[in-house]
Amino acid sequence: MACFHLCRYIIRITGQEIPPQNKGNDHEKEQCNETRDRQFSLSQEAPCHGRSFIARNILIYQASSAFITLVYAFVADVHLKPGNTSDKRHLISWIRTVKEQAQQIYILGDLFDYWYTGMDLLFEEVLEELHDPLIHLIPGNRDFLLNNCRDARIDVSRTEEVRLSLYGIDVLIAHGHTLTEGDCGFKFVHACVWPVLRLLDRVLPLRLKDACGRFLVSSSASVRPLHAEITDRAALVRGVETVICGHLHRSVVTEHLIVLPAFFHSASWLSWDETGPRFCTFSKGHSPTENLPPERC
Repeated sequence: MACFHLCRYIIRITGQEIPPQNKGNDHEKEQCNETRDRQFSLSQEAPCHGRSFIARNILIYQASSAFITLVYAFVADVHLKPGNTSDKRHLISWIRTVKEQAQQIYILGDLFDYWYTGMDLLFEEVLEELHDPLIHLIPGNRDFLLNNCRDARIDVSRTEEVRLSLYGIDVLIAHGHTLTEGDCGFKFVHACVWPVLRLLDRVLPLRLKDACGRFLVSSSASVRPLHAEITDRAALVRGVETVICGHLHRSVVTEHLIVLPAFFHSASWLSWDETGPRFCTFSKGHSPTENLPPERC
């Protein structure tokens, strides 16, 4: 994949091939010329020896680029609960289906209703699906302890906000709890309590951690006001064109902001390809259904 993007970058910047590294005999030069003349067709012949590895891959990319479209998928607020088999199967089905069409999948926080180290056995099937380099997790306010995850096969972001470039557009993705305006009670918990909980997560017994997790879930409504808002200011302050997040459990679309509705009750997610962003809906037992593009305010 890295070589793929490097080749595309070289073509875009230089507009030409990389010259051969070594001077070959006349026969090799003739082969190189023939290969260059048919660079837009897929050839079964062996590559000429006079070209570098990167140059040969550029030819392959030029031949197939017309058939490749990068698709990015975003989902937020799944809120899987221990013991809820139906929701786990629904998520696994979504992941397997979306992987057939998306090259990168981003889960923007609150994948789990709450999380602590030791819950792995309760979500073995889900974690197995996450063992994929194309799937990326950003912890939310409910599962922020995923930062303590020691499974190297799962890509968990160590930062709460991540920058991407989607078809030339600077985008910031996050769960959303760091983007709200006001929300002073939660901001205090985030700054002062979370660091302590991250340390305790490594030493407390499972039973006590489970009790703490359930308590934090039950008290979250009083800590986070229902009127908490995320606005275009989040994009302007961070110097990006668009912010994609969740957290509010409702859809908000403005000029510089896309807030995803909660997947656990809407089954909605965001697909972004060369035509732009588009909301999709995943029904149980059915393929994803494309909806209209997000309508900017």
